[in-house]
Amino acid sequence: MRRNAIYAALLAATCLVVFAPAYSAGITNWDDDIYLRTPVFTTYVMGNFHPLTMLSFAISGRNPIGLHATNVVLHAITAILLFFLIVELSGSQFPAFVGALIWAIHPLRVESVVWIAERKDVLCGLFYVAALIAYVRKKFWLTFAFFVLALLSKGMAVS
Repeated sequence: MRRNAIYAALLAATCLVVFAPAYSAGITNWDDDIYLRTPVFTTYVMGNFHPLTMLSFAISGRNPIGLHATNVVLHAITAILLFFLIVELSGSQFPAFVGALIWAIHPLRVESVVWIAERKDVLCGLFYVAALIAYVRKKFWLTFAFFVLALLSKGMAVS
């Protein structure tokens, strides 16, 4: 159990360090401003309805540092949850750590973590992995709740 905590702390620290350059990034003029100006529960954004993502933006405010830091922290939490999911499935801590670490720092994750508007991906991933953990533990109502939260973050959770 103590080793799990060490691996989780290493994952979190690695995410915070690897994605540290994101803290100095600003708000892009692509669609970040659309997400930050849209009312929370009343509007589709670019044809999509993700109220939980919009609520998270309303809570985060418009400070780019805070917006980026929130994405990085959510990503770190997801990496930790992924580690625990792999441990649950395999029973092996070190391979689970390596797998979660590779996922956490893989270049494909950069867009989702650094681009403010992609908070929907980060939130969806977090709740999706949480749903998988609940499913493996046979907590089906919790699985359903996390799945609904993933759907409210981004409709892609259906797949």
